[in-house]
Amino acid sequence: MLFQDIPGRNIIKKQLINGVVNDKTPHAMLFSGQAGAGLLPLALAFAQYVNCLEPAETDSCGKCKSCVKAQKFIHPDIHYTFPIVGANVISRDHYTEWREALLQNPFLTEYEWLQYLAAENKQGNITAKECSEIVKKTSLKPFEGKFKVFIIWQAERLKKEGNRLLKTIEEPPGNTIILMLTENQQQILPTIISRTQVYKIGRFSDNDLRNWLSTKDFNSEDIEKAVVLANGNINDALRLMEGEVNDNEEIFEKWMTVCFKQNVLQINDWVNDTALQSREAQKNFIKYALHFFQQSMLMVLAENDKPRLNENEKSLCIQLFSNASFDKFEKLNTLFNKAYFYAERNAHRKLLFFNLSVQLMRLLR
Repeated sequence: MLFQDIPGRNIIKKQLINGVVNDKTPHAMLFSGQAGAGLLPLALAFAQYVNCLEPAETDSCGKCKSCVKAQKFIHPDIHYTFPIVGANVISRDHYTEWREALLQNPFLTEYEWLQYLAAENKQGNITAKECSEIVKKTSLKPFEGKFKVFIIWQAERLKKEGNRLLKTIEEPPGNTIILMLTENQQQILPTIISRTQVYKIGRFSDNDLRNWLSTKDFNSEDIEKAVVLANGNINDALRLMEGEVNDNEEIFEKWMTVCFKQNVLQINDWVNDTALQSREAQKNFIKYALHFFQQSMLMVLAENDKPRLNENEKSLCIQLFSNASFDKFEKLNTLFNKAYFYAERNAHRKLLFFNLSVQLMRLLR
């Protein structure tokens, strides 16, 4: 993957490239950022750059034999560790699926990866056996590149097993780079963090997302809606563009109106008639609702005169929440986050939204 395939991130890209050029690349790095910050693509682009045979000032060449292998995720000196299911399984056992998933979407989320493995509702982990495999591989010399690069994705899944890597992280063999990626730094052992160079990766800017989505031949009006709702999360932006985003505002306004009126028959009709059939459409709709509640709270309680809402949404906000308290918004946020959790796990659509409607009636009363 090339750095140019990742929107924005100019400062961190320059830091990483300068480290390679000046031979000052840390032997162990931790990329830390929220979900949707693009940590994995950044690591993939960096791993390709350090072994590029003809690197340019701002990117790898993308054409040499090293780059070609890196872009196909088959470079013998780039090793991947990721969450898997099963105590006696290691990442290498799933390299075929990993390559297929990355070729399809290098911005994939952990949930999408586990679904790719047909893990159902099981949680992925990085096992003790996997840690032993990493230690074993670091003792080997680079096969064809200058550096051996180890990418540990979702490093928080190491948990206590991370203790097995402490010595390797602190004093890895020569020409070895360990890249750890986390969306939850608090769950990583402090002893690991203290042995790494930490890079804080923030959300994407609206302009970066807008420009990036524009290169993919999406409708400009849909792009604007997705950028506002994604709030800097590139995974959400992609999901919104590929899902049913266009009618969310209209569907949501109708739903809020009938819930506000406490009309159970109309609520039942809305639940039966709504077009939110696919799981992705349901998740996008709930994301829209969370966005609306968050911006409404800022508008009503923080008196933000520039919320990320259009005029129709502002009018609906005033109608619903002119005298709302922080407690009400907190309950709405908790309620819809739980709904998102259930939608991800394929909950029955009508039961999910009817239950949501009943609880909304109580909160809006």
